[in-house]
Amino acid sequence: MELPSHWLIYAILVHGILGSYVDILALMINRLTTPLYNFYNESISLHYGINLDDNGMAQVMSVVGNVLLVGSTFSTIFLLPKMDNWGRKYVSVYLSGLISMMASILILISKHSVSIEFFVIAQFLIGTVIPFRNGVVKLYIAECSPDNIRGFGTQSVTALATLVTLLSTLLSLEQVFGTDDRWQLIGLISFFICIIFVISAKFIPESPKYLSYKDYPKEKIIHSIKAFHGKDADIRKSF
Repeated sequence: MELPSHWLIYAILVHGILGSYVDILALMINRLTTPLYNFYNESISLHYGINLDDNGMAQVMSVVGNVLLVGSTFSTIFLLPKMDNWGRKYVSVYLSGLISMMASILILISKHSVSIEFFVIAQFLIGTVIPFRNGVVKLYIAECSPDNIRGFGTQSVTALATLVTLLSTLLSLEQVFGTDDRWQLIGLISFFICIIFVISAKFIPESPKYLSYKDYPKEKIIHSIKAFHGKDADIRKSF
């Protein structure tokens, strides 16, 4: 198998490891059941004067959990198609990063204002970036990879993301951030990881196939092909 270029390896590492801030945010609602239960209860009691029983809180937790799906559906219908106009890199890096940072900030605000409303909005935003993570990133890496190792790129991103996600579950332990006082710090950690991700991914070229599809200047397309396929790549076969 042909060895990947340095830029392709870099892209795989950045999107596979640093890009996992999306997965960390999405895991919160499943891994922080007890502190979020208490947070929802406190917020609803404080703002609406309603004390829910266990069945009522179970319904609230189910509704909040489904907000992720609503955000994901909205993104799939209205935002995902924009990758053909805005570019794979723009959507998977800049748009994803901006929305995720907003979600992280809202998580911090929700905790300090004891507001389930802000937390629900954050969950919706997290849901909107999940299709970017599961779809656009893999398409981006696939289009950047030479044909003979295309599967290697996408599989490597998936494997790295899975490993990071498994490790990130440690953050939800009670000894770490899985308490009523510290759960929101996972949002803060994701915020800083997201900043590092955007800065790191900024230097990765756009997909050569996308540049060719949008009729960018030939010099820019060739630069992208050589970056991802190697300096000795057959340019004619890559168009």
